Amino acid sequence: MLVYSMKKTGKAYTSFDCEASEKDIKELLPLIRRRVKIPNRLELSLMRGTENQGISMLSNPKLWAIVMGVKETDIKYSGEATCPNVTNRQTAGELTSILNQMYQSPLYQEREPFRGEVVYKEGGRYVFKE
Repeated sequence: MLVYSMKKTGKAYTSFDCEASEKDIKELLPLIRRRVKIPNRLELSLMRGTENQGISMLSNPKLWAIVMGVKETDIKYSGEATCPNVTNRQTAGELTSILNQMYQSPLYQEREPFRGEVVYKEGGRYVFKE
């Protein structure tokens, strides 16, 4: 009997605005991950802007439209989270926890507004994490 194991990898994408430098954000991320108990297996890539996210109009037109909308609003950062053996929704939840904790950190000034979104694919379409 052959048994196939389908290993699922959850994926979620984010874009957010923050006046802190990319270096400052990346230095604080390990502490933020520990505070909100993010699993070590979750991988997060973060970059300034959206150009290097590897999203092309041909490979993923729906997500490209979302990212292009973000570019029009001058959001400074984008990122992708992946986590093996969980759903896209669960990965989006972990990514949302990271962003919420970032907003509570010294990366943001008191009363500085937060602008950002988390997007994941569910049922064949991209949805925003609430």
